[in-house]
Amino acid sequence: MIKQTQYFNSLEQFLSSLLSSHTNLDIILQNQQLSEKKISDLSSAFAKCSQLSNLIIDVQFNEIDGFLASCLGSALTSIKSLQYLSLDICANNLGEEGALALGSSLARCQSLQKLIINLSNNKLCEKGAQAFVFALAKCKSLLHLEIFFRYNQMGAKGASNFKNAIEQLTNIQTLNLNLFGNQIGEQGVIDMCSGLQNLANLSKLEIYLQQELIGDKGAQGMGLALSKCANLQSLKLYLYGNQITDFGAQNLISCLAKSSSIYSLSLDLSKNEISNDEITNFIAALKNLINLQCFELNLWKNYINQKSESKLRSNMLKINRLVFQNISF
Repeated sequence: MIKQTQYFNSLEQFLSSLLSSHTNLDIILQNQQLSEKKISDLSSAFAKCSQLSNLIIDVQFNEIDGFLASCLGSALTSIKSLQYLSLDICANNLGEEGALALGSSLARCQSLQKLIINLSNNKLCEKGAQAFVFALAKCKSLLHLEIFFRYNQMGAKGASNFKNAIEQLTNIQTLNLNLFGNQIGEQGVIDMCSGLQNLANLSKLEIYLQQELIGDKGAQGMGLALSKCANLQSLKLYLYGNQITDFGAQNLISCLAKSSSIYSLSLDLSKNEISNDEITNFIAALKNLINLQCFELNLWKNYINQKSESKLRSNMLKINRLVFQNISF
């Protein structure tokens, strides 16, 4: 029997509810000027939620700084039975100190298996993501992690540092990294992806790197690193607007074709610099993905004419093992 989710859009409303009865909660506290006192009240209430296993909490636009992030993290650790957490803390002022405190607190949620966290627009810069993930990696029960880290000015150096933290997520099976708007560049993406290849349990991966200027070198390095993820089964790469030419696209797909474990592949290569000449290479490389069953490809706003579009579609239909395919131009 699926238990109903209880929704609250004010702290007072939640505090006055029957706390011990909650199993699934959705709490919206956007732009409510959360103070130390209010977060303390929230912590006391969470401690009484003895049956709570699934929590969605939205605290966007609350000017939460490092200290308040630490208080919020401590509040979440009081939920002993928490297995699923979706925390939207976008557009606050965490900084590196807050990211570290929050990660350290979540690592103490020893029943936590799935975490979705939005840290976008939090002035985290080079070391913020690294600090958060390093701390979080101590949570050995965590199997599914989705991090939204958009518009935090990570830069190439930050992405390289992020690699060292990612390597610590040894139990992760599903990983989603949304890093749009961080000026990572080609070397940053190469370094970051090299940290993924040692995650022996990783089976499902999504990476969002729109308009990060990774270019051909970054695309090739990404493909090479990801091809070494021995147990990777499902891969989605969103590489819109990254100045990838035929050379980069060919090397990306050729490297991925070396993987014998991938059965589902989705590539968004829209608004790059891919031409008609690359279509033949796409077809040849995809035939080498011997276990591929599901394939999606977005080539919108490249330099491909209708003749090449038709050629790709018709050749894809000849790959009998594909049970699902979707190609967009």
